Amino acid sequence: MRKFLILTTAAILVAVAVSCQTPSCGCGDPLAHLVDRVWLPLDLPGIMLGDIPNNAEVVFTKDSRISGYAGGNSFSAVCLLDDNHTISIGTVVTTRVATTPKSVLRYEQALLNAFRHAKRFHIDGSKLILFGSKEKRLLTLIKSE
Repeated sequence: MRKFLILTTAAILVAVAVSCQTPSCGCGDPLAHLVDRVWLPLDLPGIMLGDIPNNAEVVFTKDSRISGYAGGNSFSAVCLLDDNHTISIGTVVTTRVATTPKSVLRYEQALLNAFRHAKRFHIDGSKLILFGSKEKRLLTLIKSE
């Protein structure tokens, strides 16, 4: 009986140790799940869903960049990700299309602000959530099919 308890305890400890090393997104390598996929904006606090342009998209690349289209202007920046779910997005460079509607410009400014303040990311199924300091949710993206 004592041998059974020792083996059972050892098995539980191994299971806990392995589970603590698994990324919290449940998707294996979070970086492989994130890069070279098109992500569509789903929620941006302060912006009404109808004001998010339907052609907006975000792409993270293997060469440490983030780029995309914000509805009126394209954007690009250096983006450092790691498997501890931290993110650091550098200065974002954008095009300047003069005829962009004000609602799209408000969305673009909110998006760039979310990028500027992003500290951590979390993958929840097909959703990518960016968080700022104090775990403030900044942006939710959904993986494009």
